[in-house]
Amino acid sequence: MSGEPEHSTSGNQVEVFRGGKAFFSKLFERIDAAEKYIHIQVYILGHDQTGNQLLDHLFQAAARGVRVYLMLDAYGTSWVGKSQLIEWKKKGIHVKLFSRHFRFKRFFIGRRQHGKIVVIDSEWMSVGGLNFADRYNGVEGHPPWLDAACWVRGPAAAQLNRLAAVYWSGKDKQFLRNQHGIAGTKDGIRVWILSNDWLRKRQEIKKAYFDAIGSAKQDILIVAAYFFPSRKLLRLLLDKAKEGVKVRLVFSAHSDVPLIKPSMEYFYSGLQREGIEIWEWKESVLHAKVAFVDQRWVTLGSYNLNQLSDVGGLEVNIAFEDEQMVGDLYSYFLEEIYPKTQLVRKSSGAIVRRFERLVAFLLIRLALKILFFTNRHPH
Repeated sequence: MSGEPEHSTSGNQVEVFRGGKAFFSKLFERIDAAEKYIHIQVYILGHDQTGNQLLDHLFQAAARGVRVYLMLDAYGTSWVGKSQLIEWKKKGIHVKLFSRHFRFKRFFIGRRQHGKIVVIDSEWMSVGGLNFADRYNGVEGHPPWLDAACWVRGPAAAQLNRLAAVYWSGKDKQFLRNQHGIAGTKDGIRVWILSNDWLRKRQEIKKAYFDAIGSAKQDILIVAAYFFPSRKLLRLLLDKAKEGVKVRLVFSAHSDVPLIKPSMEYFYSGLQREGIEIWEWKESVLHAKVAFVDQRWVTLGSYNLNQLSDVGGLEVNIAFEDEQMVGDLYSYFLEEIYPKTQLVRKSSGAIVRRFERLVAFLLIRLALKILFFTNRHPH
């Protein structure tokens, strides 16, 4: 990644969150402290307690003169209609639904706004896998989905703001692009902001995954919510395991998307034959998208290891190569997350179960192609 300086900034301060109330408390705190502008793009804004809390904080910010930009995905946040847009605009919010580009009756071609980003005053930014809804926050005694996001203070915030401004137009786009960032600190770290958008010929996250995994010498740890890799990525992981690299995959024991779990299990036996360990998180739904390579490189964000994130959605990830920070985060995963997972033992399974997995795999492969046109997307 050192050969791509245009994607990086130095001197940033970074704090990583597992999600849940700690993340949302920090989000509301920083919205309340905003002085000039707030720029949010997210796939799902919940029609629930967390979503309403966010809106209340944004309305209050707009009332004190802060410019608020809120972009939601039209499918992911389908409860928002014309009446809500009119009401929110009256309260001072610049709001936009990211919609399909081409439509003929019930046939659609386009992309989904699947990224989850926040930029405040070109000083603070957040990138992660969390949507802004109760299930990511944890309310009424329900544990939040396992996820990851980070807050960054530094010049990376202005860079992300400029990259995300392209999805606005007119004066809104001009205003966002004209915002200047803050200087980095001497003890800060280098941050890469990576995006995927097939229409703009960006495949930065996909390329970063392949480059990092391809260069692995010791170990690879991938935490994935919706694992349905391309043949090329699957082959790369298998080859690395054959070379002696320790490869560990952490998935969810429960999925919020029908057929995803058995379709992921279809890959298990082939991966395990090459010595790849598969672990499952059982305490809640796992929604995180995180990868570590050799305890020197980490990426996290909205990008899933499947075709939809490659060509069907706008995705944003963040990556670091700082040895101290990556090592600390890696240790956190091993100490706090790993003990709450269970190793999946090698098993060929009953014939019926193996057949169910094959059917699920074929259906998901077909669905990924169809869903690209209908624009439906995992969270």
